[in-house]
Amino acid sequence: MTVLRVIGFALALAGLSACGQSNVSTLVPSFLQSGEKPLPDAMQRSVAPREVIVSDKSFVVEGPNGYCPDIRSISDNRGRSFVALAACSRMKAGDSDPSVPALLTISIKGPNKTNLVTGAETEFVDFLNSNAGRTTLARSGNAANVSVEGAFKDGRAVYARVTDTSAGQPDGTSQETWRGFFDLNGRLISITAYPIASEPFGNDDGLRLLQSFELRLRAKNPQNATKTGT
Repeated sequence: MTVLRVIGFALALAGLSACGQSNVSTLVPSFLQSGEKPLPDAMQRSVAPREVIVSDKSFVVEGPNGYCPDIRSISDNRGRSFVALAACSRMKAGDSDPSVPALLTISIKGPNKTNLVTGAETEFVDFLNSNAGRTTLARSGNAANVSVEGAFKDGRAVYARVTDTSAGQPDGTSQETWRGFFDLNGRLISITAYPIASEPFGNDDGLRLLQSFELRLRAKNPQNATKTGT
């Protein structure tokens, strides 16, 4: 892997980390945790749409079955977007709980001139396993706070199981997360699944949840439906 490639990966992921994740711990309310009641009726309609449109009104974010975007979490400006998604049942009365409880986030960077992950999946895996990759993954920017238990190519995406002990972790979630990275319509996408602390992921539940999230995003944003940057 060339030095230029490493720098490109690092800069791109650094841009994604600036999309709003640093504020998610203060945006995500306590009702994310298992056993909490849904929001009061007066608030439900305003925080639990099935989908939201970001990135210059050209990218649709819809979660897997049972998940809804929290509109209070949205950050959308200067080619960077961020959305947090939680169980619809915690925000909207009458919905059933998702089969795998978690907090989901998506960060979007672009439109970009070129793809970052597509065609370089193996190199991206190597980057995530490197000191530079762990530095970029860490909320603190300190590689010592991150361990990558596994990273691998999966179709057109790269997935990794990551533990980050840095400060700023969303309240009520576990330090171990699943992360996914892929390009879609000229945008670099990063998705994360945080398990609820009281209900940790079993086996590869987090991976399967993110894979279903990826499939939903691809279905809602057909390839080449939007122009990339110039």
